[in-house]
Amino acid sequence: MHYGSSAAAIQALLAGETEAAAGVRQPLAVAAAAHPGFRVLAGCFQTIEQAMALPKGHATGQSYLHALIEELKASGFIAAALAGSGQGDATVAELAAKPDLDPRSKPQEPSFS
Repeated sequence: MHYGSSAAAIQALLAGETEAAAGVRQPLAVAAAAHPGFRVLAGCFQTIEQAMALPKGHATGQSYLHALIEELKASGFIAAALAGSGQGDATVAELAAKPDLDPRSKPQEPSFS
């Protein structure tokens, strides 16, 4: 069964409408803390890597986005935003190397595995 949000899946579980719920750990942990008899299993079965994309040929935009993301990671802004949204145990990606903006370079193919 698919629910439109973590909150809906958790409510269905608590109401006995489903046998289990899967989703982002933080909302599940909050629900488990508030409801005895409800537990979150250790470990995870999926890792979601967030990314950004833009059209090819936008070297200035690519350079700007790279610098902005790295600045937001380095300053602690992303970690603070995650903590403020109840996801403080989420891991912020390590700082990345400066991108290769040479138009003669072979573009790296995206991985969808």
